[in-house]
Amino acid sequence: MIVQVLIMTCLCLIMCCVGYNFAPNRKLLYKFQNHLDEKKLLNAGIFLTAMGCVFSILTHAEARNFQKAQPWTGSITIFVTFAAVIYVGFAIFLLQLLQKPSAINIAGTVIAAFPIIQTVLNGRRQPTMTFLIIIGFCIWFRLKLAPPRWVVIIGIIAGVYVIPMLAGLRGNFWTLVFQQDWETLKIIADLSFNSLQSGKILELRNAALAMDAATLSNKYEYGAGYWNAFIFQYIPGQILGYDFKNSIQFSLNRELLIRSYGYVFTVGTTWTGIGDSYLQFGYFGSLIFAVIGNLFKTLWVSSVYHRSITATLLMIGLISPAMVSITHGTERFLQEFIFQVIIISLVAYYARFTSKRRIISDF
Repeated sequence: MIVQVLIMTCLCLIMCCVGYNFAPNRKLLYKFQNHLDEKKLLNAGIFLTAMGCVFSILTHAEARNFQKAQPWTGSITIFVTFAAVIYVGFAIFLLQLLQKPSAINIAGTVIAAFPIIQTVLNGRRQPTMTFLIIIGFCIWFRLKLAPPRWVVIIGIIAGVYVIPMLAGLRGNFWTLVFQQDWETLKIIADLSFNSLQSGKILELRNAALAMDAATLSNKYEYGAGYWNAFIFQYIPGQILGYDFKNSIQFSLNRELLIRSYGYVFTVGTTWTGIGDSYLQFGYFGSLIFAVIGNLFKTLWVSSVYHRSITATLLMIGLISPAMVSITHGTERFLQEFIFQVIIISLVAYYARFTSKRRIISDF
């Protein structure tokens, strides 16, 4: 069982490298070669920021009706989906600000950042990473400035302690930081790290048992998990009815697969990208990471060498989902990939500037 997990882990890592070392997709490179009108791009940033702010307010208002650990259902799921456009608006304004500082770019950046910072202060981990990624990559793409390696190494080590604390403390983490209560933070960090080391809750265990059960029973999902993830995210049960929504989903019952081991799936944990990709196609599921790797190669070439704003925005928007595809599952990447592609494609279509000729270099 452990050997199976190690083999799949190595295959996924190898496929990331293989996909990235393949030539970029020329068809996508051609599509990304669309020059954008800066004024229209600014208008798109204003619209997305306003839309994101409105839905962020609605999300926070509706969230008061739910208990701390209660899953969100109903209209709030729609609100939080549309509130996410604020990240695209923030990226647009920040890129514009770093290229041409102006009052409207400064104001737009600050306004777009405000609801994101509120979410960060509430202790949400992925929004925190997304916020930092947007800032870091915008600075690099515009100014070609990168942090020293020692800063990155320290950040990774600090993350080993901080991320588990954020999971437990949420917004109280920042309260303790602002109060400079370092002693309490140190105690909680040690407790969180020791709990992590104890292995009482281990998401790779979820993956290992699910992979073993799928192998022994020969019950693979063959893409059904991705279909369910799409339906779950983009078919509104509040509008079309939950009975209809459930009727077009596959019954997978992953939890039942692992109950034969006397193991109960812990609510709040994940299958990991290693586990859910294996559940789809066995070891061939690792090819999904080759596709993701090649996608990022294409986005990198288009962003760095062709100066495509569309590719830059898409790459910035997909880095956080790519990380989540490892920790949570490749299904999450699919869900967020579709969202980013739709929003950024609409922005690019609106702000497009017709060019008579597109030139693509060979790489």
